[in-house]
Amino acid sequence: MDIAKLKKDWLIIISIVFVFNIVLPQSSEDSILNELKKLKDQADDLYPSDNLGAIAKYEELIDTYSNNNLNNKAFFFQVLSDLSYYYSPYNLSIPSKQRKYLSLAKEQLVVEEVSPYALSNYYLDQASVERGKNNFKNMLGYVQQAIDIYNERRDEIKDEIGKAQAIFEEAQTLGWLIMVSEAISDENMLIASYKQFEDFVEKNKNLSDLRFAIVRANFTVGRYYQSRNADIAATYFDKVIAIDVNKNETLYSHICKGLAFINAGKLKKAKKELLALEKFKDLTVLQQLNIEEIAVNYYSKTKNKELLIKHSNNGLTLLNKNKIPITVQDFKQEDFKPIDNLKYPILLSQFAKCLESSSDSVLKKTSAKLYLIGLKQFADNLDHKLSGSQRATFKLIQNRILTNLQNDIYPKEEKIKQLEMMEQIETLIDINDVINNRILASSSSDLDSLFKKESELRSIKTFLNKSNAQNDSIGKKKLFEINLELTQLDEELKQRNGKVYQLTKSSFKFNDLNLNTNSTIIKYAVAQDDLFRIEMKNNGIKIKSLGNHLDIEDKVTAYLKTLKKLGDINELNILASELNQLLLHDISLTEETIIVPDAVLRNLPFELLRSPQGYLLEQTEIYYVNGLAYLKSNLFNKVQHEESVSFFAPSYNNFQLSKEELVVRGSPYNLVGAKEEVNQLSKLTSGIVYDSELATKSQFFNLQPHYTVIHLAGHAYINDKTPELSNLVFSDSSEDNKLYISELYGFRSNADLVVLSACNTGVGGYESGKGIVSLSQAFMYSGIPATVSSLWSAPDLATKEIMVSFYKYLQKGLSKSAALQKSKQDYLRNTDQIEFKHPYYWAPFILNGDNTSLDIKAENNNWMWILIGGVGLILTLIFFKKLKSE
Repeated sequence: MDIAKLKKDWLIIISIVFVFNIVLPQSSEDSILNELKKLKDQADDLYPSDNLGAIAKYEELIDTYSNNNLNNKAFFFQVLSDLSYYYSPYNLSIPSKQRKYLSLAKEQLVVEEVSPYALSNYYLDQASVERGKNNFKNMLGYVQQAIDIYNERRDEIKDEIGKAQAIFEEAQTLGWLIMVSEAISDENMLIASYKQFEDFVEKNKNLSDLRFAIVRANFTVGRYYQSRNADIAATYFDKVIAIDVNKNETLYSHICKGLAFINAGKLKKAKKELLALEKFKDLTVLQQLNIEEIAVNYYSKTKNKELLIKHSNNGLTLLNKNKIPITVQDFKQEDFKPIDNLKYPILLSQFAKCLESSSDSVLKKTSAKLYLIGLKQFADNLDHKLSGSQRATFKLIQNRILTNLQNDIYPKEEKIKQLEMMEQIETLIDINDVINNRILASSSSDLDSLFKKESELRSIKTFLNKSNAQNDSIGKKKLFEINLELTQLDEELKQRNGKVYQLTKSSFKFNDLNLNTNSTIIKYAVAQDDLFRIEMKNNGIKIKSLGNHLDIEDKVTAYLKTLKKLGDINELNILASELNQLLLHDISLTEETIIVPDAVLRNLPFELLRSPQGYLLEQTEIYYVNGLAYLKSNLFNKVQHEESVSFFAPSYNNFQLSKEELVVRGSPYNLVGAKEEVNQLSKLTSGIVYDSELATKSQFFNLQPHYTVIHLAGHAYINDKTPELSNLVFSDSSEDNKLYISELYGFRSNADLVVLSACNTGVGGYESGKGIVSLSQAFMYSGIPATVSSLWSAPDLATKEIMVSFYKYLQKGLSKSAALQKSKQDYLRNTDQIEFKHPYYWAPFILNGDNTSLDIKAENNNWMWILIGGVGLILTLIFFKKLKSE
């Protein structure tokens, strides 16, 4: 056998196999990719004349790519990213599709393999998505990333798309920074970003046609000043009109300029803008709508009823999806349905507002019907928390509807219908998060690694916030990246627990409250300038405007200021009586009173208000909820807990307070009463005690889901400037001993109650998009349905007495509110010194949330009897053994 020839033949065979399995498939893949690139070019040639045709070719391209199992991430990223742009607000405006393709693009993204120009466009597309969700912090982060790419890789972009185009695109990107400034209403940032844009334009104006970018930038600045200073706004809109590079921007500059003058009462100048608008022809529906909007605003101000009616009819007919001509003098709700491409009733509310300004009663009734339609439009479409213009529109609608519902001619069913929709808009998103977190805390699953990662990210975010990282570019970028990771984690949790999140998308119905004759619900709502009170009993609903909410806020603030300074009790009693007269005097109290507070009333314990019969504490059980939906029967899943309470009573031997914290505390740092409190309570109930150096933050996060109650007896620090940096202070045996609100948002628990036996734990600041941010709210968000917290720096020893009494009553099976009421009453009866009966000592603690009774087990002392019995048995045996030997 010729071994050499055999080896040669095998080499030939192997080479053939290699060629057919490696080289030819590779060549085939390149061929397919080349065809797909041609298809992409064909699709792009159709933009913008035939967007639907372009999209069809992109979808064909995606199918071919997937069916052939190709693996060119850079190319496929470009395809998905470009396709997402067709669904952006600048084209077809289908946000769900835009988000879908950007999400798919993100899966393909390898930063090092993508061209800098494509990457910057991708970041701006993501910024557009975040803008649509009103998430302006993330929007700013993406815009800054796009700007950074130009700063770091400008020459590469010029080589890729040409110098003139690169300059134009960079100007557009700087314009995005102006848009973010306008969106978050930051005038300093707006001025700085516009100056940066102007300098760039001045430097490059001879190298590229920047007119379109200049128009966009000036229009955005004009929009910012439109409601603030009409004359300044007009200077920027005039720059847009002078360039006249784009019909849309020119048209809207006249519209916005006219609205600015109308709002400023400069009606002659507004009239000029109306006349200027007459020259525009071949308008889209939205453009026509906005012209009708300025017209109805102008004619409502000039009291021209005939033209107000004419332009209202025109506008509402354009807004009507049913294609039925609308007549405001004979308006039928069943004939009108808002068009789909206006998701929220911002424009609709403008027509309603102008019609109600008329003295004509028929037009006023039409206005009231439009507000009702607007409320339903919000309730049907809202999928995130209200912010910006949406919140302002909702508050306008809420004000008008509540004002109308004050009239007793409206039946109970109509009042219920409107209140249910308001509740859905205000609280259901929050309450679904609470329920989800409680369910997740009750189950051990493969999600533990995600929870751990979320906790780590929140700790890093807190560290950066403490370090004022938002004040430098590197810190800002890091915060942005962490926020993005947290958003992605949240989305992954929802995807992997689809059943849980689907089940909790519930609606609120008034019948869910199951009100009996012994209960009264009182909801307060600030809507525009007014504070409304909604009284609900089983036999009816009464709505009343209490007047200007700022006047009431001043009185509440003055009362609390006097209270916290241990002011004269007689003066306090007078102020408490005045507040009761203002807020409650015409309501017949029942055995149980449930308060749904708003604005500054969140900081007021209603128990210390006074009627002629004395403190309300002596007349009714009071507790608080964040919204009516929290009162729904069987809202929170019941959990069988092995132990009753886990106690934390930290020691503070080494830790030194900052000056700000000393201002809040005003008392010795180590809390003698807190230690005694926990020692006494641990003898009453079953559970575990972490005291002194064992009461650490890490021990808290490692708590097992075995406990009915989590009890934290220590200090808390409230940060008014940055509410998310408010914190509970654990033992200083560990360097990391502060539990921040921002970290609590990553904590999940299935406990039934958390007792925050610390200072100021129920007080919070307001953050746009989040509402009131407090330690109490953060614990509820974690899945705990009820909290007991304090509204000011609770005195140490008084707190101990109230807390011990509170647990004793819980053990007797009383509801939480009854137990807290009786513990305060006991304190007042048992305190001999008159100065300690001051409400500063007994009133700060309130119950928020679920009010059902708890199964608080007594301390299990069986081991003692077993030990005694065992010793007795041994002694008996010894005795008999000795007796026998004798």
